[in-house]
Amino acid sequence: MAWTFDLEDCDKILRIDSEVNIVLEIIDPLHIHKFHCEELE
Repeated sequence: MAWTFDLEDCDKILRIDSEVNIVLEIIDPLHIHKFHCEELE
C-alpha cells in the first residue's frame, strides 16, 4: 500500500493505492472525526 497527502491541492487530497479494498477502513474512521471523504474513481 502507498499513500500521499496533497496539501497543495485546495481539497487536501489523500490518495491511497492498495491491492485490496480498504475503503471502509479508511472512510469510516475519518467520518467519525468529522472529515469528509469519498472514494474517487
